[in-house]
Amino acid sequence: MNDVDPQPTPLYRIAPGAEASDVHGRSVAAHFGDLAAEVAALREGVALVDAGTSEWLAVRGEDARDFLHRMLSQEIAAMPAGAVDYACLLDRKGGLIAPMRVWHEREPAAQFVLELPGGTCAAVTEALDAFIIADDVELGDERTTHTALALLGPRRDAVLGELGWQVPPTGGVVHNDSTVSLADAPLGEVPGVVVRVPVATLEALTPKLLDAVQAAGGRQAGFYAYDTVRVEQGQPLWKAELGSGMLAKEAGLEAGVSYTKGCYPGQEPTYRLHFRGKPSKRLMRLRLAEGSEPPSPLPKTPLTLFSAEGKEAGRVTSIARMPDGETVALGYVRRAYVEEKPALYLGEPQATTQLVPHDVAGLRPMREPTS
Repeated sequence: MNDVDPQPTPLYRIAPGAEASDVHGRSVAAHFGDLAAEVAALREGVALVDAGTSEWLAVRGEDARDFLHRMLSQEIAAMPAGAVDYACLLDRKGGLIAPMRVWHEREPAAQFVLELPGGTCAAVTEALDAFIIADDVELGDERTTHTALALLGPRRDAVLGELGWQVPPTGGVVHNDSTVSLADAPLGEVPGVVVRVPVATLEALTPKLLDAVQAAGGRQAGFYAYDTVRVEQGQPLWKAELGSGMLAKEAGLEAGVSYTKGCYPGQEPTYRLHFRGKPSKRLMRLRLAEGSEPPSPLPKTPLTLFSAEGKEAGRVTSIARMPDGETVALGYVRRAYVEEKPALYLGEPQATTQLVPHDVAGLRPMREPTS
């Protein structure tokens, strides 16, 4: 929890749920009264989700493309206007400063916009600004001027059709008027789009969005439902799976890393780990072991994982229960247990709950990989 009261997101002020949840220091709707129905909408229909915890940093100027190509882990130089992709800003040791989605918008003036996890914009701005010397680059903090919503689920495009909005192509950004931008933004295998809007227009836009979602057979979903599906899909979250100093390969962020481009901060240790090293741990999806007792109630994370011999084998960072009762989790598993995938004890040696590493988790590439 934070030492100060979380500030509500712009959408939460307009459409609060049954209770609030603190996400990255912002209040968002925890749920809207029917968690199972909200999860079902995300998985099988469509749901409107508050994405207002994200922070926005615009990067403008004649040298913006070259500058970001030199600073970020992704192939920004090859990124056409109208594209979106994952990237990371790293320190010189290859440690994470922040993961992000990079929007290369056609309007205005083909600017770049960085979609950042809540609470990271200041650190990213400081790190980038330190390298602006003779470059024609301007950083624009848009944390208070812009916000976002997300449409997630297989019927995403039906909502866009109800609104008469263009559907963004895979890995693409489109504009539906002078203020609304949409980026392709799946949640693992769940189709999705992020709708970026000025805060000043949100109140007028929200009823139209809600009407279109309901017309497509969808509903609003709170953070609890979103987090449940996120864990099921193996997608890392800032302050849960991700944090400052973590390594991209360990943390499931390789979709945001090019292994063919030139120099950027942290490139050498990142390349060395990829081509010659072995990660000491990997982010993995975990499932309840056969015959194991599910945890009840769901415990708070993080929790240590133990091997049958009582050795520390990793840690669970997120855990959730699906409406059908299935327990799903995300966590870091030490290298010795990644390939064997043995049952691991949750919380203490010989605990009644055992989880089995299922597969390596992480972001899925937005575009064709560069290596």
